[in-house]
Amino acid sequence: MGRSFDGKPSLGLRAIVAGTIALVAAGLTLIGGITASITAKAMLEREIGGSLAGIAHSMMQKLDHDMWHRAVQVAVLSRLESIRDPAQAQRLIDELTQRDPTLAWAGVTDASGTVTAGSRGILVGRDISARPVHAEGLKGPFIGDVHDAVTLANLLPNPTGEPMKFVDVSAPLRDATGKAAGVLALHYSWTWARQAIATLAQPYADLQGLAVYVVSADRHIILGPDGSFGGELDLATLKTISKVKPGWGVETWPDGVSYVTGAAPSTGVMDFPGFGWTVIVRQPAAIAFAPAATLQHGFLIAGLVFVVLFSAVGWFAAGLIARPLERIAEAAGRLRR
Repeated sequence: MGRSFDGKPSLGLRAIVAGTIALVAAGLTLIGGITASITAKAMLEREIGGSLAGIAHSMMQKLDHDMWHRAVQVAVLSRLESIRDPAQAQRLIDELTQRDPTLAWAGVTDASGTVTAGSRGILVGRDISARPVHAEGLKGPFIGDVHDAVTLANLLPNPTGEPMKFVDVSAPLRDATGKAAGVLALHYSWTWARQAIATLAQPYADLQGLAVYVVSADRHIILGPDGSFGGELDLATLKTISKVKPGWGVETWPDGVSYVTGAAPSTGVMDFPGFGWTVIVRQPAAIAFAPAATLQHGFLIAGLVFVVLFSAVGWFAAGLIARPLERIAEAAGRLRR
């Protein structure tokens, strides 16, 4: 250690140089590390939020395309001449019902709304003229939103015991003059949507806490975790997303938990405009953003390690710089004495 001119011990030049190097390194590392960690964290959070919005978009496209394909199928079948003959219509309907497990009921009506053929003979001879599936189907191709059907639900098998919901697809049956002579009407069980969502969600089973909702145009839940059906979701994310593009946000849900919320609106397919549904995919923010927090901590730890290593290098470098100067200072002191 060097000494002052009055003979008292002084802070070594080496310590001063090393301390200066350490302070400069710590300052630069602190500024650069914090800036880089915040930027990287924000980018990763955007990627995570965007991925949830992308999942929601894929699911919404699946629902839209499924409904459109059903509408096309019914439109093609309604043009078959054989469908206007009750006996042949019954055979065709029985085969459709057997082959498609999501088809809850299919039927043919005459112009007055009386069912002339139906799945398992259900509703045959009954008047359904007041129901939208017939009334709207006489006017042209019709796709009905999710609804209850108490009479039909009581007549159909229901192994799960859950309330049955349906979506309708119908098309007019026209005679040789082009006049509507009846309607081909199909009721699809809403379970097809749950199955479609479950299939698309399977690859993301490792995403802890992931939940999927489908909400109607009036923001009521029409598909979601058990017990959520019929509830209303008044979320800021639903109000801010574009009507044609998916989006995401972080907000607190009614249960008080903060979730990363991805949402995708229905955009329809071809001539099917969609129902105005929105698919929502959420994940607790603490879980979703855990990788971002880990990345930020990694940046800070790496910065601290860098400061320690740079300080050690600075200590040895300071020794090389300070040693000749200390010898000169000691020689000057001896000359003074």
